[in-house]
Amino acid sequence: MKAGAEVAVAGEGWPVRTHVRIMLCGQGPSRVRGTADCAAAGAVTAYADHEGRFRSRLVATAPPVPCPCVVRAYTPMVSGADAAEASVPVVLSTHPVTGGPPPPGDSRYVLSMSELSGKDGLLTAFGAPARRTVRLRLGNAGNASAAASTIQVSVGRDGADPDWQDRARTGPIAPGSSTEIAFRVELPSAASGRWVVTVALVDATGVREPITAWPVDLESPWGLTVFRILLWGVPALVLLRILVALGRTRATRGTPVCGNPDPRSSP
Repeated sequence: MKAGAEVAVAGEGWPVRTHVRIMLCGQGPSRVRGTADCAAAGAVTAYADHEGRFRSRLVATAPPVPCPCVVRAYTPMVSGADAAEASVPVVLSTHPVTGGPPPPGDSRYVLSMSELSGKDGLLTAFGAPARRTVRLRLGNAGNASAAASTIQVSVGRDGADPDWQDRARTGPIAPGSSTEIAFRVELPSAASGRWVVTVALVDATGVREPITAWPVDLESPWGLTVFRILLWGVPALVLLRILVALGRTRATRGTPVCGNPDPRSSP
């Protein structure tokens, strides 16, 4: 296989509804530095469905260290018994091969807690933006300090292309430590239907990795409907009453007056 070739990658038996990171790595299965031995710039993210299956395509990118090389798939933000990882050996032609691993040292973010909270109030019923609060706990399961990273958020319709925006920064995280992050997100005014709030982590190399997502179902802002009815209905009702009153006045003026005839007019 040459650098630049496209490789089909598929898996089954993975944790359901979980993101799977796929990349080409050097140093074979050992990878004592973890993702530092991998071509992070060419990595792709797949999604394991409700049956634990995923399918994706990876463009072979030369790793920063020599081969032996593997295609590595792993759950980037899952730790403990729920974590999953697999490697398949590949031969990358024209890339050097060596058996000497580089010095150890790697950091690895894990997401140990994620929460989206918040309720819609009366103002939301009248078209005000719905607001939610995101809370995350990020830890470092590696053996080296994790550099500062950026938290990005995308708020959009279900199935739409994400529109990423920076929302928070994480400071360096020591091995075995964790940090908690909280920030607010805002949905568009008068939004209704299903929306999705997606959170991604952008590391120091600029690689974006989605880590969690929540669906948000919003009811149609009924207050706007009531307001429109009042805005158009009340003036229409007033105008109708005026027209009815005018009609009655005209009818009264056009009706002859009844009474006893003048006796002097009798023969």
